[in-house]
Amino acid sequence: MYVTAKNAKRKPPLRLMRDALRRWRWRWQWRQQRRRYSLAAEWWQFHGVSIVLKLTMSSKRTSSKSMTSKPASAKTSSRPLKKHEETEKLEWTLTLPMPKKYKVSKRTNNLAKPIRRDVAHLTKPFPTEIPAGVLKHRASKRILELSEPKHVADPFPLNVKANPFVVSPGALKYKASKRTKELAEAREYVSNHTRNDPFGISPAALIAKPKQRTIELAKPKNIKFLPSIF
Repeated sequence: MYVTAKNAKRKPPLRLMRDALRRWRWRWQWRQQRRRYSLAAEWWQFHGVSIVLKLTMSSKRTSSKSMTSKPASAKTSSRPLKKHEETEKLEWTLTLPMPKKYKVSKRTNNLAKPIRRDVAHLTKPFPTEIPAGVLKHRASKRILELSEPKHVADPFPLNVKANPFVVSPGALKYKASKRTKELAEAREYVSNHTRNDPFGISPAALIAKPKQRTIELAKPKNIKFLPSIF
């Protein structure tokens, strides 16, 4: 069958799609089963020996007890007791064999020896001797002032004046010069802005002749509204 444009656009039949899905499912199941087998083999490799030993020991104990003890009743024999076996802890073993004979170097032997100090060796220095003249010395007034620590200014002083804005008597008796009096006088502020009529129109705007288009745009729009609402 020749491949044409019509045949290329056709979808594969349902039978082929089902076969492909079955093959994929079989492969997935086979992979899952193979993984389970590998995990079971690894578990048996690590824990199988301990389980076999426990089973053999338990069988020996039961056989010895059955010879001496009485037969169990029907109630206890029908339901065996469940015992949760604890996992056996594996002993730690060295991965690499350690050397039996190891030769210590000369440097290691020297460092291992304890430090032996002489009796004359002092761990602490001698106390400094103060001469007798220094003990009898009397400090001057200036040295005593310098020896006192600096006091930081208190951010909240208590001796606040009742009226801090009181003018001193010296300022009241002061005679100001002519120039100081001139500078102390307030300057007259002349404002050109017409504050009494802020919406006043300039005379040039009153003389101007607008165009017909400007007059049309200046007219308000006729908006239709329901008078009952208002």
